[in-house]
Amino acid sequence: RSDGFEPPTTWFEASGTFPLFTAPFRRLLDIVVPTDFGELALKALKRQQPTSCCGKIMERLLFDWRHCDERFIYSADVHKPLGKYCQTTLVPASARWLVVSGQVGIDKNGKLATKFRKQAEQCFRNILACLRENGMRKGDLVKTTVYLTDSRFVDDYRLARSRIIGDATLFTSPLVVVDGLASPDILIEIEAWAAKA
Repeated sequence: RSDGFEPPTTWFEASGTFPLFTAPFRRLLDIVVPTDFGELALKALKRQQPTSCCGKIMERLLFDWRHCDERFIYSADVHKPLGKYCQTTLVPASARWLVVSGQVGIDKNGKLATKFRKQAEQCFRNILACLRENGMRKGDLVKTTVYLTDSRFVDDYRLARSRIIGDATLFTSPLVVVDGLASPDILIEIEAWAAKA
Protein backbone atom coordinates (compact mmCIF):
# COMPACT_ATOMS: atom_id res chain seq x y z
CA ARG A 1 0.00 0.00 0.00
CA SER A 2 1.36 3.44 -0.99
CA ASP A 3 0.06 5.03 2.21
CA GLY A 4 2.09 2.67 4.38
CA PHE A 5 -0.94 1.10 6.06
CA GLU A 6 -0.68 -2.63 6.67
CA PRO A 7 -4.03 -4.18 7.60
CA PRO A 8 -4.09 -6.81 10.36
CA THR A 9 -4.53 -10.48 9.52
CA THR A 10 -8.13 -10.21 10.68
CA TRP A 11 -10.18 -7.14 11.53
CA PHE A 12 -10.05 -8.12 15.18
CA GLU A 13 -6.27 -8.33 15.65
CA ALA A 14 -5.54 -4.60 15.53
CA SER A 15 -4.46 -2.98 18.78
CA GLY A 16 -7.16 -1.14 20.66
CA THR A 17 -4.81 1.82 20.79
CA PHE A 18 -4.47 2.05 17.01
CA PRO A 19 -5.36 5.63 15.96
CA LEU A 20 -9.01 5.61 14.94
CA PHE A 21 -8.89 8.54 12.57
CA THR A 22 -5.90 7.70 10.38
CA ALA A 23 -6.63 8.36 6.72
CA PRO A 24 -7.16 4.69 5.70
CA PHE A 25 -9.66 4.11 8.49
CA ARG A 26 -11.40 7.40 7.83
CA ARG A 27 -11.90 6.37 4.23
CA LEU A 28 -13.49 3.14 5.41
CA LEU A 29 -16.07 5.12 7.36
CA ASP A 30 -16.90 7.27 4.35
CA ILE A 31 -17.40 4.57 1.71
CA VAL A 32 -20.66 2.97 0.70
CA VAL A 33 -20.42 -0.57 2.03
CA PRO A 34 -21.14 -3.21 -0.64
CA THR A 35 -23.39 -6.15 0.10
CA ASP A 36 -20.63 -8.76 -0.07
CA PHE A 37 -18.66 -6.83 2.56
CA GLY A 38 -21.71 -6.79 4.80
CA GLU A 39 -22.17 -10.53 4.47
CA LEU A 40 -18.52 -11.15 5.37
CA ALA A 41 -18.74 -8.74 8.30
CA LEU A 42 -21.84 -10.46 9.65
CA LYS A 43 -20.08 -13.84 9.58
CA ALA A 44 -17.01 -12.39 11.28
CA LEU A 45 -19.02 -10.77 14.04
CA LYS A 46 -20.75 -14.07 14.76
CA ARG A 47 -17.34 -15.69 15.32
CA GLN A 48 -15.54 -13.04 17.36
CA GLN A 49 -16.33 -10.23 19.79
CA PRO A 50 -15.43 -6.83 18.25
CA THR A 51 -13.38 -5.37 21.12
CA SER A 52 -10.49 -3.88 19.15
CA CYS A 53 -10.38 -0.59 17.30
CA CYS A 54 -10.78 -2.31 13.94
CA GLY A 55 -13.54 -4.50 15.32
CA LYS A 56 -15.53 -1.48 16.42
CA ILE A 57 -15.16 0.09 12.99
CA MET A 58 -16.34 -3.16 11.43
CA GLU A 59 -19.32 -3.16 13.79
CA ARG A 60 -20.22 0.40 12.75
CA LEU A 61 -19.92 -0.38 9.06
CA LEU A 62 -22.10 -3.45 9.51
CA PHE A 63 -24.70 -1.37 11.35
CA ASP A 64 -24.87 1.02 8.39
CA TRP A 65 -25.07 -1.87 5.91
CA ARG A 66 -27.94 -3.58 7.72
CA HIS A 67 -29.98 -0.48 8.50
CA CYS A 68 -30.10 1.59 5.35
CA ASP A 69 -31.08 1.53 1.71
CA GLU A 70 -30.40 4.00 -1.06
CA ARG A 71 -32.68 6.61 0.54
CA PHE A 72 -30.91 6.63 3.89
CA ILE A 73 -27.59 8.38 4.39
CA TYR A 74 -25.56 7.93 7.57
CA SER A 75 -22.66 10.18 8.46
CA ALA A 76 -19.60 8.85 10.25
CA ASP A 77 -19.48 12.20 12.06
CA VAL A 78 -22.86 11.69 13.76
CA HIS A 79 -23.57 9.17 16.53
CA LYS A 80 -25.58 6.07 15.74
CA PRO A 81 -29.36 6.46 16.14
CA LEU A 82 -30.53 5.80 19.70
CA GLY A 83 -33.62 3.96 18.53
CA LYS A 84 -35.36 2.60 15.43
CA TYR A 85 -34.91 5.59 13.16
CA CYS A 86 -32.41 6.97 10.66
CA GLN A 87 -30.54 10.26 10.77
CA THR A 88 -31.47 11.43 7.27
CA THR A 89 -33.73 10.38 4.41
CA LEU A 90 -33.08 11.40 0.82
CA VAL A 91 -36.25 11.81 -1.26
CA PRO A 92 -36.03 11.84 -5.09
CA ALA A 93 -37.20 15.02 -6.80
CA SER A 94 -39.81 13.00 -8.73
CA ALA A 95 -41.45 11.61 -5.58
CA ARG A 96 -45.11 12.14 -4.76
CA TRP A 97 -45.47 13.52 -1.24
CA LEU A 98 -48.11 12.70 1.34
CA VAL A 99 -48.52 14.54 4.64
CA VAL A 100 -50.59 12.76 7.30
CA SER A 101 -52.12 14.95 9.96
CA GLY A 102 -51.37 14.14 13.56
CA GLN A 103 -53.02 10.84 14.48
CA VAL A 104 -54.20 10.00 17.97
CA GLY A 105 -55.35 6.75 19.56
CA ILE A 106 -58.93 6.94 18.29
CA ASP A 107 -60.26 4.11 16.12
CA LYS A 108 -62.61 4.43 13.13
CA ASN A 109 -65.61 4.19 15.45
CA GLY A 110 -64.46 7.22 17.42
CA LYS A 111 -63.31 5.31 20.49
CA LEU A 112 -60.18 6.47 22.29
CA ALA A 113 -58.03 3.69 23.73
CA THR A 114 -57.61 3.99 27.50
CA LYS A 115 -54.00 2.82 27.90
CA PHE A 116 -50.92 4.50 26.42
CA ARG A 117 -49.64 1.44 24.56
CA LYS A 118 -53.02 0.90 22.89
CA GLN A 119 -53.19 4.57 21.93
CA ALA A 120 -49.74 4.40 20.37
CA GLU A 121 -50.61 1.27 18.40
CA GLN A 122 -53.81 2.90 17.16
CA CYS A 123 -51.86 5.96 16.04
CA PHE A 124 -49.70 3.77 13.82
CA ARG A 125 -52.69 1.81 12.54
CA ASN A 126 -54.35 5.09 11.54
CA ILE A 127 -51.19 6.20 9.74
CA LEU A 128 -50.98 2.91 7.83
CA ALA A 129 -54.65 3.27 6.85
CA CYS A 130 -53.97 6.78 5.51
CA LEU A 131 -51.02 5.45 3.52
CA ARG A 132 -53.08 2.65 1.99
CA GLU A 133 -55.83 5.10 1.03
CA ASN A 134 -53.26 7.01 -0.98
CA GLY A 135 -51.58 4.02 -2.62
CA MET A 136 -48.62 3.95 -0.27
CA ARG A 137 -47.20 1.57 2.31
CA LYS A 138 -45.10 1.80 5.45
CA GLY A 139 -41.89 1.59 3.42
CA ASP A 140 -42.77 4.98 1.90
CA LEU A 141 -42.63 6.74 5.27
CA VAL A 142 -39.82 9.28 5.46
CA LYS A 143 -40.63 11.02 8.74
CA THR A 144 -42.86 10.89 11.78
CA THR A 145 -43.01 13.48 14.53
CA VAL A 146 -44.08 11.92 17.81
CA TYR A 147 -45.60 13.91 20.68
CA LEU A 148 -45.81 12.32 24.12
CA THR A 149 -47.29 13.81 27.26
CA ASP A 150 -44.81 12.05 29.54
CA SER A 151 -41.21 10.91 28.97
CA ARG A 152 -42.00 7.76 30.93
CA PHE A 153 -44.01 6.59 27.91
CA VAL A 154 -40.93 6.29 25.68
CA ASP A 155 -40.34 2.57 26.25
CA ASP A 156 -43.99 1.71 25.61
CA TYR A 157 -43.95 3.90 22.50
CA ARG A 158 -40.98 1.94 21.16
CA LEU A 159 -42.75 -1.35 21.82
CA ALA A 160 -45.87 -0.13 20.03
CA ARG A 161 -43.84 1.05 17.05
CA SER A 162 -42.05 -2.27 16.85
CA ARG A 163 -45.30 -4.21 16.97
CA ILE A 164 -47.16 -2.24 14.29
CA ILE A 165 -44.41 -0.88 12.04
CA GLY A 166 -41.64 -3.41 12.70
CA ASP A 167 -37.95 -2.87 13.36
CA ALA A 168 -36.88 -3.19 9.71
CA THR A 169 -38.77 -0.08 8.57
CA LEU A 170 -36.74 3.05 9.30
CA PHE A 171 -37.42 6.76 8.80
CA THR A 172 -36.48 10.00 10.51
CA SER A 173 -38.45 10.47 13.70
CA PRO A 174 -38.08 13.32 16.18
CA LEU A 175 -39.77 12.62 19.51
CA VAL A 176 -41.06 15.51 21.62
CA VAL A 177 -42.47 15.56 25.16
CA VAL A 178 -45.21 18.19 25.56
CA ASP A 179 -47.32 19.45 28.44
CA GLY A 180 -50.54 18.29 26.85
CA LEU A 181 -52.46 17.54 23.66
CA ALA A 182 -55.98 18.39 22.46
CA SER A 183 -57.58 16.45 25.32
CA PRO A 184 -56.20 15.40 28.71
CA ASP A 185 -57.08 11.82 27.80
CA ILE A 186 -54.93 11.86 24.67
CA LEU A 187 -51.44 10.69 25.60
CA ILE A 188 -49.74 10.53 22.19
CA GLU A 189 -50.05 12.08 18.73
CA ILE A 190 -48.04 11.16 15.64
CA GLU A 191 -47.74 13.20 12.44
CA ALA A 192 -46.31 11.47 9.37
CA TRP A 193 -44.71 12.33 6.02
CA ALA A 194 -44.37 9.84 3.19
CA ALA A 195 -42.96 9.97 -0.33
CA LYS A 196 -43.26 7.57 -3.25
CA ALA A 197 -41.23 7.86 -6.43
